[in-house]
Amino acid sequence: MADSAALDVATTKVNYFESLFYIIIMIAVIVLAYFVSRFLSVRVAQMSRGRYIEVIDRVALGKDKSLFIAKVGEKMFLVCETNDSSTTICELTKDDLIPLEKLQKPSFNDIFKNYLKNAQSVDKNTNAFNLDTIKEKLNSSREKLSKIKGKEKDNDKI
Repeated sequence: MADSAALDVATTKVNYFESLFYIIIMIAVIVLAYFVSRFLSVRVAQMSRGRYIEVIDRVALGKDKSLFIAKVGEKMFLVCETNDSSTTICELTKDDLIPLEKLQKPSFNDIFKNYLKNAQSVDKNTNAFNLDTIKEKLNSSREKLSKIKGKEKDNDKI
């Protein structure tokens, strides 16, 4: 009976060390994969960069269509690329390149909170909502939403 207990303790220790060994191996593989991917990303970036040509920006217009700005020496060109061909549209100067700020679209939650905040214009004498103020705010919110939807449709057409 004592031999059986000693055997169980020895087996448990072996299983513990075996599990610990596999965990260490797994961590080593993850760390190695991280460093290999970092090394490869630097090498690919170096290989994809040309000596004389640099792509400054690229925008996808569709499945097989894109616009990009290519810098060759000190000159920059706006180029349209399709599945079949590439066409230089025009030459650009540094003054033509103005960084675009992303349009910050308000979320529905923000619009609704703003509406509720503005709609709580309570006539203090009668303790009732001012319906004209609510209608004005609702129409204003509708106009803002239609402008945003119009911009989204314009972006989708491009």
